[in-house]
Amino acid sequence: MTIFTTPILSDVLRVLSKAYLSFFRWEILGKKLILPEKSVIVAYPHTTAWDLPYTVMIALVLGINVQMAAKRELFTWWLGPVLRFLGCVPVARNKGEGATDALACTCPSPCHIVMAPTGTRKTDVPWKTGFFYVALLAEVPVLLATIRSEE
Repeated sequence: MTIFTTPILSDVLRVLSKAYLSFFRWEILGKKLILPEKSVIVAYPHTTAWDLPYTVMIALVLGINVQMAAKRELFTWWLGPVLRFLGCVPVARNKGEGATDALACTCPSPCHIVMAPTGTRKTDVPWKTGFFYVALLAEVPVLLATIRSEE
């Protein structure tokens, strides 16, 4: 059970998220897109820790169920349950640990897996290919998304 699948809570948070984003003049482009049932969403650039709450709010407003890949080091004894409820999935970022296989199988239908292709908040690193292999294994399309502030 995540924030996106909890019946009454997700409806209340959808209204609050829409109000918050509207108040601060955030605009969601592509609201009229017809999304596939499942996909891998590449979120780039990942430049701040604020990407998580904005991604959650945008997903709530769009009414989509997302699971976000997050480094497993964040899943401490108290933060782990909170991150899981927010739709985060712990990922071992070392090669050879089967992270792509695990991610490809974690998302129930309908669901979208959100991944930052750089795996870090630094902007000058090359993209990792994990998102591509997750999409390939799950046989789903890759979509590109960005969160951008004018300021």
